[in-house]
Amino acid sequence: METRVSSISRLAGVRLPIALAAWLVTTGVPTSAPVPAAGAPVKIAALDPRGIRPPIQRIPLSPRPKDMSKSTVNLLDTRDGVGLIYGPLKAELEKRYPGVKVVTTSSAWGLDDAFIDKIAAQANAFVFGSSGGSSGSQGAAYSAIKLEQRGVPGVHIACEDMKHVAEWKASATGVPIRIVPTPCPQPRITDKQMAGIVDAVIDGL
Repeated sequence: METRVSSISRLAGVRLPIALAAWLVTTGVPTSAPVPAAGAPVKIAALDPRGIRPPIQRIPLSPRPKDMSKSTVNLLDTRDGVGLIYGPLKAELEKRYPGVKVVTTSSAWGLDDAFIDKIAAQANAFVFGSSGGSSGSQGAAYSAIKLEQRGVPGVHIACEDMKHVAEWKASATGVPIRIVPTPCPQPRITDKQMAGIVDAVIDGL
């Protein structure tokens, strides 16, 4: 019995496609792509492989603090040398704005959203430095962008050789961050350069 059923199944598997093809021909349904007439012009459509880039929504900078003396400024230290700037920066902030609270927080250059939300809830302004590499600079710039998006104004300190990375990230996301370039490696910053960097950061805040 099993052999007979199997034989019938194989027979049906051969005859059904033949019967279907015969029915399509007799009913006039085309079974293949139309062939252009001899000598007729052939049109070829080419698709653009680049795709479509969605429009970038421009987001303005967050409002700067009206009174720095009543503000909390978080200095995000990635432990790659930018901390050398934070000492003089903290001293100058406290000198110019008595009552300002300056907090230094150790962090990575690429922050997750939970850490960003924590900083945003605690600070009225921030300063975020970066490493000298392209990946570190990109990650730090993106973290600064996330803080601006959450309404916290700040300044991104970038090695001058990597400033273009931060500018590209800002352009790609539509968030214009304030960038202060510094010489790299940072231990070579002179006292005069340090004073200029500190002034530029405070002006950005």
